[in-house]
Amino acid sequence: MIIHGEKDTKFQSTVETLKQIPSSEVLIIKNASHACYVQQPLEFHNGLRQFLYSIYRPIYIEQYKKRSASLADTSSLSSLENLNRTKSNDTEQTKVTGNSTSNRKQQHLH
Repeated sequence: MIIHGEKDTKFQSTVETLKQIPSSEVLIIKNASHACYVQQPLEFHNGLRQFLYSIYRPIYIEQYKKRSASLADTSSLSSLENLNRTKSNDTEQTKVTGNSTSNRKQQHLH
């Protein structure tokens, strides 16, 4: 990002050279000279914020998608593990319940 004040004539040639950088963005701050960040802080910060948002947001969205996908995979595995544990516990409880019921019947028969 190239930021300069519209009244900054001293570095105009440098700004023109910097504009040659591929995919560079230029912010010209009106009614400001070289110290545009001091003279027009609101415009400077808003421009900087927009620039950073344009760079950071796509990266953040991509990272969020990857993280969500990995969490979904992890939660799917956890869900399967929990389901297997539940089935295993149900089977064990059925065995215990079945045995105790048959034991009770046997006790009543004797």
